[in-house]
Amino acid sequence: LLRQEIVTGLLPRNTPNYDIIAVKGNKTAKIRVKHKASTSDGWQWVAKGHPNFVLKDITEQDFFILVDMPKFPKQPEFFILKTKEVEKILQKGFENWIVKEGRNGRPHSKENKHRLLRYKDHKEFLDKRKDWNILWD
Repeated sequence: LLRQEIVTGLLPRNTPNYDIIAVKGNKTAKIRVKHKASTSDGWQWVAKGHPNFVLKDITEQDFFILVDMPKFPKQPEFFILKTKEVEKILQKGFENWIVKEGRNGRPHSKENKHRLLRYKDHKEFLDKRKDWNILWD
């Protein structure tokens, strides 16, 4: 981000909800970073004690940077998404999953709040989210 003349601040460890604050001109972006190894199927979430998977109160300044970390010497791949977009994907995935049968025909549990955002399931959408200007548009 600094290469793009965006002032950033890494928040202290265990700061709730965000990892980075970024400022460009008079605009601010609150960013949460999720990473995965290239061998992993997707980025993982565990819902908190409220209906949303990512944040209780989502604003237009809330973003996720999803990072795909390949094996060296390849460079990481970054996907910039509004938190509202991530929430929508996770909610829709949960709604589709909960109505399907689980192992041995058992119903899935509504208490299971673990979600996985799989690259292969959202490739076309994610590949359009590589522009850092998404933070400021």
